[in-house]
Amino acid sequence: MIYDISQNYFTGKVYPGDPMPSFVHVKSFEKGDASTSTEMTANVHSSTHMDAPIHRIKGGKGIDELPLDVCIGPAEVIRYGNVTRLAETVSKRILFKDCDQIDEATAKLIVEKGILFVGAEGQSIGNRQVHRILLENEVVVLEGAVLSHVPEGEYMLYSPPIKLEGCDGAPCRAVLITAE
Repeated sequence: MIYDISQNYFTGKVYPGDPMPSFVHVKSFEKGDASTSTEMTANVHSSTHMDAPIHRIKGGKGIDELPLDVCIGPAEVIRYGNVTRLAETVSKRILFKDCDQIDEATAKLIVEKGILFVGAEGQSIGNRQVHRILLENEVVVLEGAVLSHVPEGEYMLYSPPIKLEGCDGAPCRAVLITAE
């Protein structure tokens, strides 16, 4: 089974104060054009997206420099607050269900366990310190995941960001696939 854990881009959530993504058809069949072409305006941190280290770390890597092998591979969905399961996991990719933001203690545990990828449902993984802890240690961050329909368990994650050279984040189409 495939679980799409992405928000719809133009109607999804944005960080408070950020503009909603928008688009306009600059070419269309209705205008008599031979094709359609769409121009969009958006913040790279809209809807389901990934943060790059440069988002919070001066001189950090851009989104195009993130290792794709971290964005694709076995992952585990767990309820946030299930500290026992987090402490026992061997997965290198964790997605927190029922979680808008994680706290600093959880961010430190993620780094200590060598987890390479973390995701949550909120538009921000946490406060500035949480971002700093994760991004300084090159933990890949997915924000705005939709996990309400996904049972806890193990999956195959596919979540590469759009390759936006030098940007501090990028939208992605994230999916989880069961082994069945």
